[in-house]
Amino acid sequence: MSWGAPVMFWLLLLIPAVLLLWFLKIRRTEKTVASTLLWRRALQDERVRSPFQRLLKNLVLLLQLLAVLLAVLALAAPESGSQRFTSRLNLILVDTSASMNSVEADGRTRFELARENIDEIIDEISGERGMVIRFSSRVEPMTPVTSDRALLRKAAVELSAGSGVSNINDALELALSIAKQDAVVPMPVSDSVSEDGLEVLDPQIDARIFVVSDGALPPWGGESFPVPVILHTVGDASSNSGIVALAARREFSEEGDLRVVVEIRNTGDELITGSLDLRLDGVLATESVQKDLEGGERWTRSFALQGSGKHQIEVHWHPDEKDALSLDNSAWLIASQPRSIRVARVGKKNFLLDDALAVIPSVVVEMVSLAEIDPETAADEFDVIVWDREIPESLPPGVGHLVIGARPLQFWPDEIVMVAQPILVAWKKDDPVLRFSQLNAIDGTVVETYPLPVRDGVSAIAECREGALLARFHEGDVRGIAVAFDVLDSPWPLTPSFPFFIEAVLRDLARVSHGIESGIRSGDLIEVFGGAGVSRAVLTNPSGESEIEIPVLPEGVLRTPAGEELGIYKMSWKKGAPSDSNWNQQLIPVNLLSPAESSIEPKPSIAGISSVSERQSNGFWGDARFELWPWFLASALFLMMLEWIVFHRR
Repeated sequence: MSWGAPVMFWLLLLIPAVLLLWFLKIRRTEKTVASTLLWRRALQDERVRSPFQRLLKNLVLLLQLLAVLLAVLALAAPESGSQRFTSRLNLILVDTSASMNSVEADGRTRFELARENIDEIIDEISGERGMVIRFSSRVEPMTPVTSDRALLRKAAVELSAGSGVSNINDALELALSIAKQDAVVPMPVSDSVSEDGLEVLDPQIDARIFVVSDGALPPWGGESFPVPVILHTVGDASSNSGIVALAARREFSEEGDLRVVVEIRNTGDELITGSLDLRLDGVLATESVQKDLEGGERWTRSFALQGSGKHQIEVHWHPDEKDALSLDNSAWLIASQPRSIRVARVGKKNFLLDDALAVIPSVVVEMVSLAEIDPETAADEFDVIVWDREIPESLPPGVGHLVIGARPLQFWPDEIVMVAQPILVAWKKDDPVLRFSQLNAIDGTVVETYPLPVRDGVSAIAECREGALLARFHEGDVRGIAVAFDVLDSPWPLTPSFPFFIEAVLRDLARVSHGIESGIRSGDLIEVFGGAGVSRAVLTNPSGESEIEIPVLPEGVLRTPAGEELGIYKMSWKKGAPSDSNWNQQLIPVNLLSPAESSIEPKPSIAGISSVSERQSNGFWGDARFELWPWFLASALFLMMLEWIVFHRR
């Protein structure tokens, strides 16, 4: 048993006060007695008024002292069920993803139902510690660890459902990390001392994790949990249909130069009828298409449009009857012609590299010598410099660098040992520059190379046992990609993957897309490269009702999380003096496009969670933290009533 308010033990000083009052108390009863008896009782009164008189046995006084003692113990807040000096930690994870906006049969959203569950949990953990954590695309603690239930309720009231996807894995990892940091070492069972001293026990986690969600969650991919994970599932609705995919590509045909593909999915079991329309720059571009979707059916529709310039494309799905979730009924993308990439080609004659550069659309190549590169103006003249077997001692800042068959001394000043026919052991297949490239052509076929050691500011894209064959480097305003061998010493330039690699590298270093912006999700980072000299930047939400000032990072990088509103955001920035009126703009679509969020059927459990379901009742840890003060207070009141009865029956 532990005490929540041990400072109240000072009130035990009331016991001597009760005794003092008892000593000083004079009680007289009128009786007819002989004169000698009267004098004897007067002497007894004098003895009672003496503080040094031995206390006579008295049931009323005993009951009064016990009542005071129990009342003080009640004020000291005794509790049991947790290890000494601790109380159980309750981590409340609240799902604020898009599916929590689903409307139930009674007209309330799932998140409104979730608030009722949160209130019940807060009531359940009375006397214990708690913490509220919201999770959607991002995970965010809403309160510190606290025993103040009012603070927990206030955080719950301020929460609302958004438009992102559920990131339950990061939320569980954060909760488990907090629980482990909160772990304490329990006291040994006995105070016996062994040869090594007192027995030391492993840290124990006295915590629970509550997940308030509709269960539309990705499976947990981690290990089993050492603490209970309790899912409070909300909602019953399961009928929903929506847009789960939207893509576009440039093509030149008789039908048009822009192909848009949309996928609609009925994630429920009931038949849903609706219509699909597509708008180009706010104008209906095609006739609406009617479609009956059976339960679980997927429907893909393709549109051919005349759209050679820059356009905003909107797709809307209109169910004939209102479905439970409306957030997935619209999607947006931006189609534009990618700007040209200005490339400086430095180095010896290399017809294979020149042919690869020549076939890449929207790339303007200028052959220059090493001496013609001006470090101060290179960033204004070019987007990327390709260094083929020739490189200066210091690379110009503010421009992307593709280094082939040479070593940037800024990053690798030491000599590197040559390796013949290196064997690939790993490569990052998800890296943007390798997305459409195959590296089989350089696996054991390169005549010789100088593998680049990985160090601060360097990451390997493809590596052999001795170092990196392809590496990214970045330090300050200098960034680029290095190929650690001469491409002429390998069959790689003769394969189709080589020009794909060169194009991907140029677009990555120049920070230029292919012209189709399919967008990001709510909560993800909006990242725009404004370039050097940006003085101010603002982000406008899709409704145009608010503008947010965006901090300008080095190299003119503009970065901020996307808001909860879906649609097309506008990043605006200007260079030079703040008074200049010339603004640059970039449109960023923010979509849901999530089959997992559109599938709103409630799930009773989190897939992949294997956790401890109950705390052991023996040992140092109890099932719950139990407050004992009501029992002490009730006992004190009972004794006071008993004392009153005894006193008045005397």
